[in-house]
Amino acid sequence: MVCLKTPASSSSSLSSLQVGVYKMDFSERRWCRADDLGNRAFFVAPFYFGASCLAEGKYGIQKNCVYSVRYLGDKSFTVSSIEDGTSHVHSIHGAEASPDSICRTLWMLPTDEKP
Repeated sequence: MVCLKTPASSSSSLSSLQVGVYKMDFSERRWCRADDLGNRAFFVAPFYFGASCLAEGKYGIQKNCVYSVRYLGDKSFTVSSIEDGTSHVHSIHGAEASPDSICRTLWMLPTDEKP
């Protein structure tokens, strides 16, 4: 489970985003904080979207990180490291749209061709 704690104000700094990743300990029947994603990256977005992929150094995806978008209209995303607790905001301002268009941020996951 990924838990994102974002500032209440949309004008607040995205760097104050807090990310927690938890895994179920079935023997204890409780959620435990995870400090490793098994070399995977998680991608999350509003309205309960979540996906993961292996981060093997391909495509620039960082391992053990959570990639998140705070709002559908954001022109930035945050990469949060589970290993060291840091978060970095990345802007995608080059993707400008006309003022009357609807802008929705979404994730597209890489796929590998079958050999």
